[in-house]
Amino acid sequence: MQKRFESEKSRNTPPPNMSVFLFIRLAAAAYILYLTYQIIDLYIKGGEEAPTLTFLIFSTLFLGGSAIAIAWISVKQYRRMKDEAAQSVPEEENPDVLPQPEEPDETQINAISESESCKNDDETEEN
Repeated sequence: MQKRFESEKSRNTPPPNMSVFLFIRLAAAAYILYLTYQIIDLYIKGGEEAPTLTFLIFSTLFLGGSAIAIAWISVKQYRRMKDEAAQSVPEEENPDVLPQPEEPDETQINAISESESCKNDDETEEN
């Protein structure tokens, strides 16, 4: 399994869409919170199908804690993947970093000034 993952990684496949992963996991956390709400609502309304206080406490702690953990881990993983993606982009492709112009060295300056002086000499000779 590890070799398969490494070979897929080495094929330069595009990174997974991090927003989709985050949305799916946050939707799962929201659904778990909805289930928690349903249990609390049944307890408040009472009746034959109402859960006991013990069941209410344990289910609220378990489901609520699970939803919070899923949301927290998802956001944490999303931020980490986003930071890794930003660091893996070369500087040429990173739009936030503007390329700095290269300063010409002395040989380039001398070559430019010589070519300009040659042009000026040619123009004066033609006149």
